[in-house]
This record gives sequence, structure tokens and C-alpha cells, in this order.
Amino acid sequence: MATDIIGALGAGSGVDVKALATSLVDAEKVPREAVINNKIDDQSRKVSGYSALMLSLRSVKTAFQNLNDKTDFSAAQASVANTALLTASTSSAAVPGRHTIEVRQLASQQHSAMGSFASASTALNNGSALSVSLTINSVAQSSISVTTATPQGVVDAINAADQGVTAQLLDTGDGSSNPFRIVLTGTMGADGVFSLSSDDGSGSEVAELALDASHLQTATDAIVDVNGLRMYRSSNTVDDAIPGVYMDLQSASIGSPTELRVTRDTTTIKENIKNLVSAYNLAIEDMDVLTGARSEDETDVYSGSLARDSAVTRIKSQLRTMFMADSTTPSGTMTAFRDIGLDIDQYGVMSIVDTTLDTALNDSFDDVVTMFSADTTNQTEVGDASRGLAGDALVLINGLIDSRGTIASQSSNATARISEFEDQLAALQIRMESLLARYTKQFAAMESIVGQTNSMRDSLTSTFEGMMATYTK
Repeated sequence: MATDIIGALGAGSGVDVKALATSLVDAEKVPREAVINNKIDDQSRKVSGYSALMLSLRSVKTAFQNLNDKTDFSAAQASVANTALLTASTSSAAVPGRHTIEVRQLASQQHSAMGSFASASTALNNGSALSVSLTINSVAQSSISVTTATPQGVVDAINAADQGVTAQLLDTGDGSSNPFRIVLTGTMGADGVFSLSSDDGSGSEVAELALDASHLQTATDAIVDVNGLRMYRSSNTVDDAIPGVYMDLQSASIGSPTELRVTRDTTTIKENIKNLVSAYNLAIEDMDVLTGARSEDETDVYSGSLARDSAVTRIKSQLRTMFMADSTTPSGTMTAFRDIGLDIDQYGVMSIVDTTLDTALNDSFDDVVTMFSADTTNQTEVGDASRGLAGDALVLINGLIDSRGTIASQSSNATARISEFEDQLAALQIRMESLLARYTKQFAAMESIVGQTNSMRDSLTSTFEGMMATYTK
């Protein structure tokens, strides 16, 4: 059984040497431990601070990305004078302009009916297998075998063949003894015209499967005049007549053209520019918190976490330069962000002067695009080419936030220091355990001496008392 040496101490001297030994060790351990723990806390807060800084810069990067490409400035909107004739929408390729559109004919599908049946399971061809053949736009298709010789069997076989004509079995509800009819539908446009023949197995037609001579609807192409040029399309959606404009034809009206107008939509552009300025202001606010005074709230790991960090000061300066410096691709009167209304007050807060921005977009739109994007589309971040204000800013920000950038490097250094301090804590613990063992050994020896002395004192006292008792008698 183990012996509690410290617990056994104190028997000779009367002093609580167990508490004394622990106190002596703590007097040396606690302040050193506190210093190291404070260093670990500081470095942990730095790691959190660098993460917050990275997030702020990513927000600025995202805002710059919305102004980095020529297509980011291509937003347009289409308006149609008579939406009963057609509606329109735009893509980034749309160019402002006015167009005259006349819808002369809509595209349609052929709908044809055949047969009159008592039910979906009425026997055809005396129940024997048969076949049907489709001819689409004068091209004969492969024969379709119908093993279940019923109206529903014919419909299922045509649909399973997937040759470009679909079939339905419809109950007309006309009150007759044969209310069911098969309706065939071709593809949209004149090329979807079709015919059908049947074979009862001996080369003769199946009478019930003859198409009505009068089609429910004939197949036609859409006919539309665009700026005087007549165009034929197999669909009522026309997406190649005007660059970047999609027209949905609604109805035909010969001799009644309508105007389609494409105008530049600067709403999104203005919003993106203002979002960029807001992202900058928020990033600067975040940096001020990170480098400012530490909050008394123990749960706040960000405030003051990067105080006196020179890297943050440099990043702050670089970020400001991204916004204030001249573009590497100036154009006309547009040389820098300030030319479209960027303003900065005495406290470093940026804003946009709306009137200046509106004037720049209205009077010098192409120059604004060049200044920001260098008129590039899907531009690369590799090489030394001028990329415009936004493109150059993205290269700089990526250099700060990527895995080998300044911030990641600083964060890695802080993490490495945490490991070093944790090693120091472990070494301190080992030293303090050794010190406690030494104090225990020394106090054990002291107690042994004190015990022996006390024993001798008691023995001498007893002897003297015995001698005195002899002389007294």
C-alpha cells in the first residue's frame, strides 16, 4: 500500500508541512503558468482575429468580382409596346436599341384524330396484332408493332416508339356509344406535319385507324418581321433575331407592328458599386475593432486581438490604395473611382455621390466599363496585363488571403507559437512536480530530526523527573 509521505508530515513539528510544500511550489508555479497562459490566449485571439480579417477581405473581393468583367455592365431590359403580340427578355449580350416587330403567324403543331371506340379496350382487327406507320415531314419512319390490338394498345405503342408524334386516348363525353377517340400530336412547326397508315397483317388498312381528313390543327411555322426582315421559325420563341433578346410570340396581327425597345439597366450596376463601397467601410470598421482596445467581455475574442499588428496597418493602407489609385486602364474622363463619385470624409468613411455616378453612367458608360474591367471577359489573374481597377484589386486581395498569403502566414505563425507555449507549460509542470518531490523529501528529513529531538527531550524529561522524585523521598 502506498504511503502518503506528505500526509505523514507534521507529526513532529506541529506545522502543516503538506500545505507548506504545496504553497512553496504554487508560489513559483502559478505566476509562471499565468504568464504562459496569457501568451497562449493572446496568440489564440490573434488566430481568431486573422480569420475575421480574412472574412472581411473576402467580402471586398466578392464586391470587386461583380465589377470585374465587361458582362457585369451588360444588364439591359426590354419593353414591348403591345404585349398582346409578344413579350421579351434580355441576356447580357443585349445592346440598347429600338426594333419594329410584326407577328404575321404563330407556330403550331398538327393535331389529328382517328377512330371512334366504345372503350379503351375495344378489340381492333379482331384482336389480332397489327402495325402502324408514321410519315413525318415526308420521311417514312420504321413500322410500329401493336401487339395489344386495342385503342389503348395503339396509343401505348406509338408513345413507346418515340418517333416525334405523341398519342392520347380521350373520352369526348358526347353521349354516343363510341365516345373514345385517339388524338395524335406532332412537333411544333411546319416540319412536324405527319400522316399515319396501318396494316392488319395482310397488307390492308385497319379502318378504325384512318386519320380524319380534316386535321384538328395544322402544323405551321411562325412568321415574324424583324425590322423589315421576314423570318420563319418552328417555335414561338425567337432568340436569334436580335442579339441578346428573347421574344415569346403571343398572337399574330398582320399589318399591326409593335415596337420593342432595349434599354440599358444601370440599377444593378449602381447597386454593385455601392455594395463595393459598403464592403470597404465594413472591412475598415472590422480592422479598427481588431486593432483597438480589448473588450471587457470575456467571450469577445476579436476586439484588440490584432493590436499593434503592423501587418494589419499595411493591409489597411493597401485596401485604401485599391480604391483611391488611378486605374491601369483609364478611358476618356474616367481615370479613377473618384471620377464616378467616390468620396471620403475626414474619418476615412467612403461614400458615393449619386449625381456624379448617374452622370458618369449616362454620359461615359463605356469609359466606366473600361476603367473597371479593361473591357475584358473572363479575364485571367495570371500575368502582368492591365486588368482595370477591379481586376488589379482582385489580384492584390488574392495575394493577401490565399493559402500562402500574408494573413495565412501570420495565422500559421501564431498557431506555431501556441504549440511552443503549450510545450513550455508541459515542461513547467514537470519541473514543478520535481520541485514538490524535492520539498517533500527535505521536509520528511526535517520531520525525522524534529521527531528524534522530541523523543530525546521526552526521555530526558522523564529521567530528570525520576531523579527528582528519588531525592524528594
